[in-house]
Amino acid sequence: PSCRQPESRIQVKPLDSFNFTQRVFLFKIEAEGFEKEVIEGAQKTLKNTKYVAIDCGKERGIDCDHTVTQCFNLLFNSGFTLLWVDFHLNEFRAIFKNIK
Repeated sequence: PSCRQPESRIQVKPLDSFNFTQRVFLFKIEAEGFEKEVIEGAQKTLKNTKYVAIDCGKERGIDCDHTVTQCFNLLFNSGFTLLWVDFHLNEFRAIFKNIK
C-alpha cells in the first residue's frame, strides 16, 4: 500500500475548537498518519477524556514513517498512562487512561 498523502487540500479544524463541555469517556484516534496533529489539536479535550484508543502505524508520508513514538510521547505528556498495546505487522493499537 502507498503511504503518499493525498495531493488535494481539505479544510480541517482542531477538536478543541468545538469546545466540548461534557466529559469524554473514550476518544478513538484513527487518522491515517495524522494522529500527531489530532492529539496536538485536542489538548483541551484530552484533559476531560478518560480513555484514548489509538491506531498508529507506518502510514505517514511518502516514506511510510511510524507515528508511534510521537503519539505515545504526546499522550504521556498529556497525563495519560498506557494500559494496553498490540503490535501486528507494523501497526500499533493502544489504549491509554488519563491519570490526572
